[in-house]
Amino acid sequence: MQNEDFYYMSRPELKAAAKDRLRQKGVWAKMAVATIIPLAATLFLFTTLFLTSLAMTDTSTSTMSFNELYTQAMNSSADTQRKEILVNLVSIFFTTGLSFTALDLIRNRSKKISVGSIMLKCFNSRYFWMVLAVDIMTYVAVQFGTMLFIIPGILLQFGLSMSYMVLYDSREHQQEGQRRLDIFGVLAESYRMMRGHKFDLFVLQLSFIGWFLLCGFTFGLAYLWVGPYYELTFAGFYEQVRLRYADKQKQMHDDGAL
Repeated sequence: MQNEDFYYMSRPELKAAAKDRLRQKGVWAKMAVATIIPLAATLFLFTTLFLTSLAMTDTSTSTMSFNELYTQAMNSSADTQRKEILVNLVSIFFTTGLSFTALDLIRNRSKKISVGSIMLKCFNSRYFWMVLAVDIMTYVAVQFGTMLFIIPGILLQFGLSMSYMVLYDSREHQQEGQRRLDIFGVLAESYRMMRGHKFDLFVLQLSFIGWFLLCGFTFGLAYLWVGPYYELTFAGFYEQVRLRYADKQKQMHDDGAL
């Protein structure tokens, strides 16, 4: 399968391509391990923060239910939001490394991966600070859009959804003579790329609702399959959007030259 094939793929075909890649020897197993480790670390951190908050909460009223104790514990701390940010930061580098690896696998069927390479992909000077900057700037932009009205926040969320992939291509596949994108260039490129594709991404995500419900019913166990499956499908979708965007840019350039 050539990269250009993604240009014409339907949603079911993108998902089929992701499944086919997962079935290759060793791919699913390594992606699954790389998926569960950040989940376990995030769960451990969240549980630790919750128990710490609970221990500092006045629980002298023995008649309080567990749900009431939970609500009181979480609301009693002014640092709840900072704790959520900390939990997000623990997972963002691992999940982004997983996304980068998924893109490599979609583009190159002979690509060899290891759990270590997936987990540590963003822990270097090439990506660490830029991934952090993308996370912060995306969060700020979406929150600002949501404060104005709900719809702008949703549009920004989908428009900036390709920022990490754009960042990866900017670093790994920068063409000779091309300027490396800064944080604002990455965000702007993602938004331009997603023009006309936001609803397509929404429908793609909606098609995974059943899978994510299954994750809930199995207490997260099904995510060992669903996580890598979604990441590879999303990578295929990005490749499709990128190819179509590049084709549109080429046509605009050719038309301008005439």
